[in-house]
Amino acid sequence: IKRDYNIMLLFLIETHSSGKKVERVCKRCGFDSFRIQNAQGQPEGIWVLWNSEDSRMDVLASEEQFVHMRLALSKGEPWLIIGVYGSPQYQRRNKLWDGLTNITSSCLEPWQF
Repeated sequence: IKRDYNIMLLFLIETHSSGKKVERVCKRCGFDSFRIQNAQGQPEGIWVLWNSEDSRMDVLASEEQFVHMRLALSKGEPWLIIGVYGSPQYQRRNKLWDGLTNITSSCLEPWQF
């Protein structure tokens, strides 16, 4: 995937996979680094895949429905990115919105969802 489409960063949600399979999938897709954020009721809810040679990724915050990171590509300024897995349950979604509001209200760098 990475080579065919020149992808530097990939988010996958609801993979329903865990354990050694995660590493195999990452490598098959052409990525050498990954972060897994478990979602409530969904093992391996959010996967973030990237190549360490192309970029540097720092996780700034994470909860069961999102991962907030600073991405620094080998060329260019760093920027913030948030990967979201929104629960279909209203009560859990409220927690997501509260968390995202707290994060975005203090973002001073360019950012993207």
